[in-house]
Amino acid sequence: MAGRVPPLFLASSSPRRSALLSSAGIAFQLVTPGHEPVGSGAPFELCTLRAREKAVHATGFRSPGIVLGVDTIVECGGRELDKPVDADHARATLELLSGREHLVHTAHCLFVTDSKRLLERTVTARVRCARLDAAAITQYLATGEWTDKAGGYGIQGAAGAFMTLVAGELDTVIGISVSTVRELLAQLLDGPERGTPAGG
Repeated sequence: MAGRVPPLFLASSSPRRSALLSSAGIAFQLVTPGHEPVGSGAPFELCTLRAREKAVHATGFRSPGIVLGVDTIVECGGRELDKPVDADHARATLELLSGREHLVHTAHCLFVTDSKRLLERTVTARVRCARLDAAAITQYLATGEWTDKAGGYGIQGAAGAFMTLVAGELDTVIGISVSTVRELLAQLLDGPERGTPAGG
């Protein structure tokens, strides 16, 4: 893969991921991610699988390049905390997180469209939620920031008042680890033989 650097396609609809890559000066084009597989299992493994499916089955590009699929899962007590479907679901999620530490896994998959090779890495951060009373949860829910967010919160927004990063990178919690993307791109462009065939 020496010579011309192939274009990078981000298979994501998340404005937060786009903003983080743009702020880091990483050029990319947005494409439609593949569908997330439905199923249960260990959150870490599910996160990795979903990122892979988003990358490998992405659509919306015509030229060969590198597709980046990313997925983030919030894990508490060994179970995945989905994106809340409504305010009641968000309240129940925050009540569960209140006063506890939890894990945030963000999986990254780089898929080379012409050679069908890929590189994957899932990174984890640990976050602590302050103890929240009913009034504090109600106040947060009124912001609407819980919508379309794993675990019902975005640490970069109003939830930053009660969510504290304990270990790992803040970017991981927001939804993409820029340092991980840089490392994977460097590894892939350094030597494609280090990649793994998709489905292999």
